[in-house]
Amino acid sequence: MKKQSMLAAIILLGMTSMAQAKGSKVEVSANVPQCQTPEYPLIAFLNEEQGNVVINVLVDKNGKILDTKTEKTSGYWNLDHASRRALNKCSFEPAKNQTSWQKVGFNWKIEA
Repeated sequence: MKKQSMLAAIILLGMTSMAQAKGSKVEVSANVPQCQTPEYPLIAFLNEEQGNVVINVLVDKNGKILDTKTEKTSGYWNLDHASRRALNKCSFEPAKNQTSWQKVGFNWKIEA
């Protein structure tokens, strides 16, 4: 049983390396000073899912996310979900008033 688990882990690690070597790319477009580029979801890469996601983010006076609304979906749950998760790794400018909406775009594409 342990050998099967080890083999599955090795295969999964190999697939992750393949995704990076083949050329997956994510562009983040926003007025966000610090936003780490998210990793391409492996299942989305293997299914060749690509698309654009636009999310509106409600930010408070401390720069904390209060709410999010998907303005444009990629059409793929994996990419939409990865975009929403990536927002947690972004630093937002504090709202000048009590709160403000900011738009964040993610462009998920696989380069040949």
